[in-house]
Amino acid sequence: MNPFKALGPDGFSPGFFQNFWEIVKEDVVAPCLSFLNCGGALPADMNFTQIVLIPKRAGPKSMTDLRPISLCNVVYRILAKVLANRFKQVLQHVISMEQSAFLPNRLITDNAMIAFEILHFMRNRRRSKKGWQAVKLDMSKAFDQVEWPYLEQIMILLNDVSFERVIPSRGLRQGDPLSPYLFILCAEGFTAMIKEAERQKLLHGVRICGQALTVSHLFFANDSFLFLRATETEAKTLLTTVQVVDPWNTGDEGVRTSREVFGFSNTYRSLPTYIMGLFCLPLTLCTELENIMNKYWWGGGDDVHTIHWMGWKKLALPKKYGGLGFRALHEFNIAMLAKQGWRMLVNTESLAAKMLKARYFPHSDFLNSELKPTSSLIWRSIWSSKELLKQGYRRLIGDGRSTLIWDHPWLPGDTHGLIQSLRLEGSELMYVSDLIDENTCTWRRDLVMENFNPHEAQLIMSIPLSWMRRNDGWTWLFTQDGNYSIRSGYHQAIRMRRPPTDPSSSSTSFRGSRLWSLNIPEKIRLLVWSAYRDILPTMANLRQKRIAVDLECPMCHMDTETAAHYFMTCPVARAVWLGSPLTLRVLELHVDNFANFFDALLVILDSEKLNLFWRGAASVQRRSETQWRPPDAGFVKINVDGAISAQQEIYGSGAVARNSSGEVVSTMMSKEQGLVSAEVSEACSLRKVLKWTKDLMLNKVVVETDCASIVTAINCETYCFNSSLGHILMDCRNVMASFTICCLQHIGRNGNSVAHELARRALQAEDDPIWFGKTPEFIAHLVTSERALDQFCTNPVTHNYE
Repeated sequence: MNPFKALGPDGFSPGFFQNFWEIVKEDVVAPCLSFLNCGGALPADMNFTQIVLIPKRAGPKSMTDLRPISLCNVVYRILAKVLANRFKQVLQHVISMEQSAFLPNRLITDNAMIAFEILHFMRNRRRSKKGWQAVKLDMSKAFDQVEWPYLEQIMILLNDVSFERVIPSRGLRQGDPLSPYLFILCAEGFTAMIKEAERQKLLHGVRICGQALTVSHLFFANDSFLFLRATETEAKTLLTTVQVVDPWNTGDEGVRTSREVFGFSNTYRSLPTYIMGLFCLPLTLCTELENIMNKYWWGGGDDVHTIHWMGWKKLALPKKYGGLGFRALHEFNIAMLAKQGWRMLVNTESLAAKMLKARYFPHSDFLNSELKPTSSLIWRSIWSSKELLKQGYRRLIGDGRSTLIWDHPWLPGDTHGLIQSLRLEGSELMYVSDLIDENTCTWRRDLVMENFNPHEAQLIMSIPLSWMRRNDGWTWLFTQDGNYSIRSGYHQAIRMRRPPTDPSSSSTSFRGSRLWSLNIPEKIRLLVWSAYRDILPTMANLRQKRIAVDLECPMCHMDTETAAHYFMTCPVARAVWLGSPLTLRVLELHVDNFANFFDALLVILDSEKLNLFWRGAASVQRRSETQWRPPDAGFVKINVDGAISAQQEIYGSGAVARNSSGEVVSTMMSKEQGLVSAEVSEACSLRKVLKWTKDLMLNKVVVETDCASIVTAINCETYCFNSSLGHILMDCRNVMASFTICCLQHIGRNGNSVAHELARRALQAEDDPIWFGKTPEFIAHLVTSERALDQFCTNPVTHNYE
């Protein structure tokens, strides 16, 4: 929860509970677990809510212009969030495909694409004798109109379990985590009635082509779009259906026709982001929008003209290449459209993917589709993102049974991913599974080396294989989790626009890029960046812009005012530097411009001294280095590390198991063939060590590694394992589940020195040795050192692994 959210009726904000969690956790956890697990009663005070009316528009004149927001107690919101998380796992299998809001793996833009595609079909269908109509319905005060008896009937219908009686007669609380999911349950009743009318042939949905699904309605949370034949009979049937669902809207004018096709909030109509996710904007429009944003950045307007010290293309460069990271709208537009194309590749069961596939590529996939003369604007827009996706999409190898060796892109790396080695005459190899040993889940090295050139063989051997024999899929090269992101797509689109030979290409790094990682105020960063790029409004720069000004420095009246003079050579500036906490003598740096001056500052000063200077910190404390600690009684701690040798194309694993007394239980070393990244080697090492730990018959273990990203990924419930690395991490999670207690946590390199030395030694070892109850001589001093450091620790720590 955001710690600064509004207070509940009890007067406490989320920040209070977060800051004093060690004190209040028992009083919070006990009633929550009692309610969730034991069916305990929810105290009335906990469910009490204060209502705040927020204006929807300036100058509200009636209650319809106000939005009631519920300020719930923090403890109630914890309970509601737990129930909402449970709801999410079930509702995606219960709610019909026509509802696109609030559910995992569904986007509201999916239904927008379908609606535009159907409208395109209806507009171009001129030869048919049958006419079609589209009706847009909007529920006014949607959450407030929900009747609790109606919701209870829906819940009984879906779950066969009745809820306890609720005091409010109607309405859902805006601000309650449960409300969105209860609302879409209500909408499901409307869906059931429409489908029943279809079964009785009273309503007929639209089918855009012979193989497409029939669509009669689409839901956008509280908005709906209905499609039916343009006949009086079906119009009356629809009206009757809406009236039957009257308990949902309480007989008021809740459901009403809308003049807008899609009711985006007025707040966002001025922003192109939503449209850019569906349509490819013309280049001229993108340029015009960029000009408007450029004017705004430099303080100009329609009637105010200011100096634009830098063009938009340079401002839109990433910060590490000298820009400010503003969006280049056309590339951002393509990156957003590529998100829709990616979802058609990996989420083939969505309604939008099924509709577009049936219409435009029934016998292939999105990346092999073609444009047709009758293609809709929305399809042409999504199709324009194909080239971007082809830069980074690859087959994700699971069992290899659905990936063709010579036809699918499955090799890692920045190239196209296709095998270039010629197929040997008489070779029966067809699928990647033919190259995998099913018994050991490893590559058949001899077969790979025989059929592919050395470079491709090396790439193949570097692909880690899962133990779980998952199905093949698609992965995106430019994200860690293998799932396409608009951010990664945008950066790739920028690289495609600027080839390496372009002087403004991102291949030329900005020397002052370290500026953005310094712990200094943002306004200071912008000031230093402007001086570094020499775009400050100094007298010299103003004269270059043909503005009649006196070049003389207004501070010292001794020299021309430039950025170098203003910050370095001016007597006033020199006095400021000397009198600052840095006591810096500028002239002794022997630099002639501000860029070199700033580079020199970064060399002689570390980040902590800069923090002391900019923020005026009274003291700077260094973090204490992480050290190894023994586990609690009854547990065994496993420290693991990985190492790689690019020259030998191998990677090694090392691990040590120690009990609560710090005594070594067992150690192991192992090495594998393959040229892999450091992160993959760490993941493979962790997987191997977990299997080794299981073989030791240990049930309560604490596993430590110095790779923080792997720890975060495995411990995160929402992490997407859609990559080769993700497959290995999923294997690790499955092995961890087989222990009675298995806790994975991060430790710094200084506290993992024993495992690090074992992994390093594994690269030179001739075999994979394991020691039981004995400490190898080459790590004995490290084990002794870590135990000694723990004994000197003055702040002992107790853990709760369970």
